[in-house]
Amino acid sequence: MKKPKVIYGTWLVPPKRLAWVVFPYMLFRQPQSEVSDTLFRHEWEHADQVRRIGWLRFYSTYLWYTITRGSRYNPYEIEAREVQHQPLTAVQRYYKELKA
Repeated sequence: MKKPKVIYGTWLVPPKRLAWVVFPYMLFRQPQSEVSDTLFRHEWEHADQVRRIGWLRFYSTYLWYTITRGSRYNPYEIEAREVQHQPLTAVQRYYKELKA
């Protein structure tokens, strides 16, 4: 299973967003020390969604749901919000703390 490459402090994140997953990259606007476990876990879930269903299906349906239902009712966002407060696993913590 391919793990994401985590990049902190990048301008590649769209305006008004803190993070963005362009698999296999997890991009964070903030420096590493400022990314919360909650935000990291939320974005990790999106990366996992891409791994599970494939990038074409994920990104096309994510966009469709966002346009037709809004971000709040996008099933992918609902799923990510449901797990974002769970503690990071050892693997997730390793990738969060990995130095570039």
